[in-house]
Order: sequence, then C-alpha cells, then structure tokens
Amino acid sequence: MLRRALGRFIAEQRGGARDGLLADAGAARHEAAQLGAHRLRGAAANLGLAEVQALAQQAEQAFEDGAAQRARDALEALRGALAAVEQAFAARPLPQPPGAAAAAIGAGGTVDLAALARAADATLSRGELDDELLAQLDAGLRAAGHAALAAGIARSAEVFDFERARSLLRGWMKA
Repeated sequence: MLRRALGRFIAEQRGGARDGLLADAGAARHEAAQLGAHRLRGAAANLGLAEVQALAQQAEQAFEDGAAQRARDALEALRGALAAVEQAFAARPLPQPPGAAAAAIGAGGTVDLAALARAADATLSRGELDDELLAQLDAGLRAAGHAALAAGIARSAEVFDFERARSLLRGWMKA
C-alpha cells in the first residue's frame, strides 16, 4: 500500500499539482499557493518524505508571511526534492518491513483471520502501514466472503484514513 500511495503521490505531482502550485505562486495567488504547499506538506508527512515536507512547510510559511522571494526559493528547492523522490521511486523497490502477519499463520499454514484483524488494528492504531499484513488480511477477508469489507479497509488505508479502517475492522470483529 505504501508503494501505491507513493506512486499516486508522484503521479499527482507529475500530473499538475506541482505545476499548479508554481503557477499560483508565479501569478501572485498566494492564498492558493499557500494552500497547495500545505496540502503537499501533509501528503509528504504521511509518506515519510521529510525533505519534501520541510520544504513545503518553508514555502507555506513564506506565502503566509508574504515573502515572495523566499517562497520562490523554497519552491525551487521543492522541485528538486520532488524530482529526487521520483527518481528514487523509479530506481528501486521499497523494502518490506518485517510484518505482524507471520504471527497469524498457524500450524499447517492456516491463517487466523481474527488474529490478522487484531494485528492490523494495532498497527493502524500506531499510524503505521504493514503492507504484508494488510495484503494477507485483504486476501483472507475476500476468501471468507467479505470482499466489500476488504475493499473498504484497503481504500481507507490507501488514503491514510486509519481511523476509518480501524472502525471497519472493529465492526467486523464484534460481529
């Protein structure tokens, strides 16, 4: 899921979000540019892109302060940081963290769906994504006839709405 979220982030930036931010700044639409920088900062924070987050925050603050040159400088640095993220993404796959999913696999390779759900709930409560765990949970839920639930959890996790994903999980675990 993290790889998909990064891919979507890069596509949005390539698809016009970055250019829109630069155009707003160039046309002195500072409120719109400030909002664009704020959104970029939040997305970068959710994805762990610390340099992009810091530069977007600098641009946002510069727009708020009315410091046009400082904002342009931050946006220029931001352009380079976004290009570096895109290159790194294209160059190598993301490492997969050791997952909690292994703990939910019992003797003979059987999957304890309730244990997967509890592990996913705990992971999401910490604001973390465990791709292996969520993929196994998704497959298990679908195999058990809960495709709509699996899709809802996946959609929620992909947009970092962890509370919604947890709510769906907890509702299913109570049933």
